[in-house]
Amino acid sequence: MSVLVKTLAAALLLGGSAMEERSTRVLNS
Repeated sequence: MSVLVKTLAAALLLGGSAMEERSTRVLNS
């Protein structure tokens, strides 16, 4: 279970950072 939780947490963090990058790129452009 802990491994799955860590994987999900990592995926959420990566997704969050990706969304932030996209939003910042849109605002910059």
